[in-house]
Amino acid sequence: MKLIKSPNLKTVKQIFIINLLLLIFYSIFISVFDNDLILGSVKSNDIFFEYVGFKILLGVLFFISSILVCKISNEKKWLWIILGGGLTARIILIPTYPVVENDFYRYLWDGAVSANGINPYEYSPIEALEGNTEREVPDILKQLAAESGEIIHGINHPHIRTIYPPVAQVIFAACYFIFPWKIWGLKIFFLLFDLAALYLIFLLLKKYKKPIIFIFFYWLNPIIIHEFYAAAHMDILLIPFVLSFLFFVILRSDYISSIFLSLAAGIKIWPVIFMPALIRNMWSNKRKLFFVLFITAALIGIIFIPVLTTFFDRSLGFVVYAQSWTNNEAVFRILNFFIKQFNLIIGFNYFSSLQLTRWLTGFFFISFLFFYFRKTIKSPEEYFEKILVITAVLFFISPTQFPWYFTWVIPFSVFRPKVSLLLYPVFLPLYQLNYLSPYLVYLQHIPILILFLFELRFKKWGDTFGLTEVKGL
Repeated sequence: MKLIKSPNLKTVKQIFIINLLLLIFYSIFISVFDNDLILGSVKSNDIFFEYVGFKILLGVLFFISSILVCKISNEKKWLWIILGGGLTARIILIPTYPVVENDFYRYLWDGAVSANGINPYEYSPIEALEGNTEREVPDILKQLAAESGEIIHGINHPHIRTIYPPVAQVIFAACYFIFPWKIWGLKIFFLLFDLAALYLIFLLLKKYKKPIIFIFFYWLNPIIIHEFYAAAHMDILLIPFVLSFLFFVILRSDYISSIFLSLAAGIKIWPVIFMPALIRNMWSNKRKLFFVLFITAALIGIIFIPVLTTFFDRSLGFVVYAQSWTNNEAVFRILNFFIKQFNLIIGFNYFSSLQLTRWLTGFFFISFLFFYFRKTIKSPEEYFEKILVITAVLFFISPTQFPWYFTWVIPFSVFRPKVSLLLYPVFLPLYQLNYLSPYLVYLQHIPILILFLFELRFKKWGDTFGLTEVKGL
């Protein structure tokens, strides 16, 4: 613990420089070997294992740097070093081909469909390619399929209509208008949203007198840089909206908060879990509570009109995801195992174990929200803590614990850093090795969950690392 509590300042700076240089070198590594790491055609096991090992090493250095960050908090030049290094790592990755992922094909396709005035929830990519014997497919959709080249052929689950909500579709369409069919154009959009998120983090840190150097937890986080720029996942589009919600909800600008919450739900549905944080302090003002709930519900309803006006069956992404989608889940898988065994013992066959597990985890999470927000929120610190905790709990019990879903948690951990969550960049790269053993999923999540619960129980434990004691710049 001596290295953590009282390291030599020179050693701390050396670790930071190594961390920063390695992060930039990782971006260079991806730019050199991106074509060797295309999903479905990885050319070399050696390159693949080097890629995974590189990410783990980055995670280790990031964690060490995180628990030493307080030692350089009074040197402003390090803030500029962090900002410059993080921006360099991002820019290097913009022209690269996304590695070991293919979700970006759907973003590009959806953007083209929406930009050409077609409801993206109406037709699946496979219908655009092969037609439909039961209903006519618009000619413009067939033309787009021909124009897209490899893009439409690379879409995963092409028989499923899109799962990405309408506000995300607007952004995809804007990207198509400016950079049609360009992956690098998509990443430029991601960078703009990333910079907006950085600015909002800076505002929140400054306003609530937290160390500006804590920007490090977001800006140099290897999960953020990899998932948004090396793998091209769209979750970055969400972050400025949830941070804007956090900014205004703390100020008690309730109507503005409800607008940002609605827009966030229009990119990914899950931010609706923040409703208790929005309405908890309104119980004494029932009139305002009613209007805020009405505005939020109305906005979300209007945003989702393109989804609501189409038909609901198992070809719609929202339906499939809600009913049966699972991946890289740990807690959910354990619970599902026990429910499955219980069903076998009592001969209960009315519902699948997956359905029952979903209902049970949903009931648990809603109950947790009621319990966690039972008291009035009295300070910005409580908002920071509660928003972080409920987002982390959602991730821990989710049936889909994709690594890029953890990016939902990272922006909030800037304001209430927890040692457990700072460890995730070390363990999440193991996701790429799940094919080697089904037990790797537990190694990724269970140690982190145990440590997270320990931190919630013993709140002062983080002070051992100085993460709650640092003075601002």
